[in-house]
Amino acid sequence: MAEQRIKLNKMRKLIGENMRQSTINNPRTAGSVQLDFTELLELKAELAENGHKVSDTAFFVWAIAAALQGHPNLNSRLEGDEMVLYDSINPGIAVDTPKGLVSLTLRNTEYKTLLEISESFRDLMHRMKEGRLTMDDYTGSTYTISNMTRSAVQFFTSIINNNECFIIGFGGIHMAPVALDDGTVAVRKVCYMTINANHVLVDGMETDYFTEKLCQILTHPRTYFEKEQH
Repeated sequence: MAEQRIKLNKMRKLIGENMRQSTINNPRTAGSVQLDFTELLELKAELAENGHKVSDTAFFVWAIAAALQGHPNLNSRLEGDEMVLYDSINPGIAVDTPKGLVSLTLRNTEYKTLLEISESFRDLMHRMKEGRLTMDDYTGSTYTISNMTRSAVQFFTSIINNNECFIIGFGGIHMAPVALDDGTVAVRKVCYMTINANHVLVDGMETDYFTEKLCQILTHPRTYFEKEQH
C-alpha cells in the first residue's frame, strides 16, 4: 500500500503544541444554544442598504462586549494559580490564513458602538491582506471567537486559547422550524452557539447567566442598536 509522509511545518507544530497544552491545563465545560438570527440578519441587511456593511463577526463582538459588562469574571485568563482580570475587552478572532489558523485581536471593544467595531474589524482584515499586521494584532486577547456561520458545519466545540476563560463558536446559519412566543411554529434562520469555558475560572451558573444575556442581545439586536444611537 502506497503512502505519503509530509513533515509538519512550524505553524502546524506550534498550533498543535498550544492546543495540546490547553487541553491539559484548562478543564473545560461546554454549553450550546440555538439562536434565532432572523432579526439580526434583517438589521444587517438594513444597515447594508444605508451604506454600513457589518459582518456577522462584528455583531458577535459587539454583543459579547455588552454581555460581559455584567460578568467581568469571564473577561479573564488563568496564570499559574492566579485569575487575571482585565479592564478592557479584547476579542481574539480566529482567522484562517494560507499559513494556518491565527487569532487576531480587536482592542477596547467595550467602548465602541456596533458601527465602530465593524470599522475596526474591517481595518484589521484589510491590514492582514496587505501584510501590515504588527505583533500587537496577534497578542492581548481576553477571549476568543470562532465564526463558522458560512460553513455547512452547524455545531462544533473549540479548544480554549491562551488560558482564557472562554472561547465561543458560531456554527453555520441554516433554516429550521422554531416555536414562536405565540405558540405558532415558523421556519427561521438559526445558528448554534457553543461556549467552552475554563472551569478553573468560572462555574456553570455564571456562564449560563452570561449566555442568557448574550442570547437576548443576539436575538433582539435592534433594541440594543437603537439605544446606542441616542
